[in-house]
Amino acid sequence: MNRTLYLHIGSHKTGTTSIQKYLAANVALLADRGVHYPVGSNGLKIGIVGGIDLTGDEDEGPKAGKKRAQSVVDNILSSDAPVVIGSTESFSYLFEAPQIQIYHDLLDRHFSTIKIISYLRRQDQFAISHHQEGANPQVKPAAKLYGHSPTALPQPNDIQRKYLDYDTRIGHWANVFGDDAMVVRAYDRFLLKNGDSVADFLDIVGLGDLDVSTAEEKNVSMGFVRTKVGHILHETVRFEPLRVRLMKLLPNEGRLLPRRDAARAFVAPYVAGNRRLNARFKITALRDLFSDDFSMFPEGGDESWTETTANATIRAIAEMLNVLASLDHGLTPDQLMAAAMALSDTNVNLALKFKAAAEQSQLDAEGVATASRKAGRRTSAKATSKRAKGQNRKVRKPSKSDATEEDAPPPAAADGQR
Repeated sequence: MNRTLYLHIGSHKTGTTSIQKYLAANVALLADRGVHYPVGSNGLKIGIVGGIDLTGDEDEGPKAGKKRAQSVVDNILSSDAPVVIGSTESFSYLFEAPQIQIYHDLLDRHFSTIKIISYLRRQDQFAISHHQEGANPQVKPAAKLYGHSPTALPQPNDIQRKYLDYDTRIGHWANVFGDDAMVVRAYDRFLLKNGDSVADFLDIVGLGDLDVSTAEEKNVSMGFVRTKVGHILHETVRFEPLRVRLMKLLPNEGRLLPRRDAARAFVAPYVAGNRRLNARFKITALRDLFSDDFSMFPEGGDESWTETTANATIRAIAEMLNVLASLDHGLTPDQLMAAAMALSDTNVNLALKFKAAAEQSQLDAEGVATASRKAGRRTSAKATSKRAKGQNRKVRKPSKSDATEEDAPPPAAADGQR
């Protein structure tokens, strides 16, 4: 047996999607070179290995973990090609050595050589980009790592620290597969081959002569307004299609950036670990692994609304309200659900849209009914209170001011009329 497996484990936001897009688009070319690139249901990567991708927890449990691992490994072993490349950044969500050991035990006997490839980005730059991904209208695993704070840097939490502690996380992979199996690179345009993540990856796997001019840059950054509003929408708007529609209307210029000192402070807890990792694997010539240059961030940051960004957001919301006003379909929730059922066998996507519309319409109707009941109770309570006050009012003795015109005494006679 003389087979080699290259297992690309991420990290996220280091050109992984661009690499996967290129490999998936050139499966036939790779096969001609004796290289198998297996993909899962999404057509890009070998699948989701588990972890917070599906459950929101860093560990989905030994039984579920083994079942998912077997599925991914079966995909990797679906060809007897001499070289296999398996790629999924969700491997970066495996934070414990026993999780990684499962994959080692399932793969080791099938390959004479296994290489673990990981790209790492300085923690502040990585967190800004990954947190930004969580602002997308679709629910992303990144949101479970960082939450939806409408700021450039996320609020720290324990799971997030497990991801950003590269020394420990990458150390687990090395401890399981061996230091010699590790290929660790800093994601820095100045250090990548030709400044390109795809070209750099192909060089690692022995395909450096392939033309990468057709490679697309994917997952480009979102602008200031989309990032900020996107996080807020996740906390206020439950209906995903509405979030998608509104986000498309928002401008995408500018960037949400932290203060320079805040970025430096965010990295500080990881500096010692970065040094240890660099000393272990000789990743870069820099003592701290990454550059100490934070000049890309303004001194005062760029996280506050301006007249321009606020007005652009208000315009987008106003336009969305106009769109919603024009979509008054006049159908009841039951009618929408009946349409969904009728389409379920012929047009699943459209059926799901009708189902979502029915559920949202039902929620809206319940909201209106609840508001109406509350308003009715308030009106009834006021009326009851007024009646009670009328019944309890004491009868008082009429005063002169209460007299009517008929009750009034006749005017005094003039002197000559007496």
